[in-house]
Amino acid sequence: MTAISILATRLIVPTSDFLDAILIPNRLQAAGMSASDAISVYGIITGMATTIVYMPSFVTFALIYTLSTKFTTDWQAAKIDLRRVQERP
Repeated sequence: MTAISILATRLIVPTSDFLDAILIPNRLQAAGMSASDAISVYGIITGMATTIVYMPSFVTFALIYTLSTKFTTDWQAAKIDLRRVQERP
């Protein structure tokens, strides 16, 4: 169950990027740009902004990944220890 919740949170960013890649060029085309210009502008904006925008996220993801692994390990160890205590007469 823990692995599924971690997997779900890790899929948020790729899903968001995929939707952005579809929606933003379409909106730029609706604003009057040609398809190739819209894709070019989207690529330039994404390339420049990705590093700046995702830097806090990289630090947060690294911290969350490390802590979630630690919390899961501690939780499972406590669960195993509780079973051993309950089995003793």
